[in-house]
Amino acid sequence: MVAGTVLHAETVLQRVAAPYAAVRSVSGEMRRDTPLPGGATARMLSRVHFERGDRMHVETTAPLRRRIVCDGVRFRMHLEGEPRGYGVPVADLPADMLGNLRSAPGSPEMALRQLEGVEERPLPASEAFPVRAGYDNGKTFTVLSLDDQGRLAQIEVFAAADLRQRIARTVFSAYREVLPGVWFACVQKTDAVLQGQERSETLRIGNLIVNGDLPASLFNPDAFFENIAFVDTLGATRDP
Repeated sequence: MVAGTVLHAETVLQRVAAPYAAVRSVSGEMRRDTPLPGGATARMLSRVHFERGDRMHVETTAPLRRRIVCDGVRFRMHLEGEPRGYGVPVADLPADMLGNLRSAPGSPEMALRQLEGVEERPLPASEAFPVRAGYDNGKTFTVLSLDDQGRLAQIEVFAAADLRQRIARTVFSAYREVLPGVWFACVQKTDAVLQGQERSETLRIGNLIVNGDLPASLFNPDAFFENIAFVDTLGATRDP
C-alpha cells in the first residue's frame, strides 16, 4: 500500500446496490394487493417497461386505467377518460417521482437511493440475518438485513436508533437471479403504521424480463396519447 493511501471498505449499502447497475432494462407485470377492512382486497395491476436513460412505460389496468410514458425528456401521465394529463420535463419532476423513474422496477433501488450519503452503522448479526446495518437520517432509523447469500432480505424503518418503535418493514422473498449476482424478489410484503393505522401491501412480480430489447415505440407518446392536453403542476397547458 502506498504511504498515505486510505482504503475505504465497501459498505453494506454499496454491496447491495452495486449489482443493479448491470440492469439496463426491465419488463414485468406488477400486482399490488392491499387488504381492506371487512376482508376485501384492493388490487392494482400494471405492466411496466423500463429502460435506463429516463425511459418508462407503465400501463395500469386496475383499479383505474392509467398510462405513463416517459421518452427520456418529458414525463407524461394520463388517466383514461380524462381530457387532460400531467406532463412535465423530466428535470421538473418532484424528487420522489424522479427517483422512481430512475430505479429499476421491482428492485430495491428506490429505497436504497434514499439512504445515500447517510452514515452507516454496523449492527450485530441475528439468527436469521448474518449481516445487518443501520442508517440514521435524523428523522428515522433504517435497518438493512442480508441473508446468508448476501441478498437484501428485509428493510425496516424505526422511529429511532433504539429500534423500539418500528414504523415499516418490507420482507423480500421468492428470489430470481436475473443476471449473475443480481437478484429480484418476486414477492415483497410491506407492513407499515400510517397515522396510527396498520397497513399492509404485497407486491408480486410476474413475467419478469431483464435486459431484453425493448422497442422504441413503447416510449413514443404520440403512439398512445391522442388529443390529450398535458398540464404541469401550475396548470399551464403543454403540447401533447
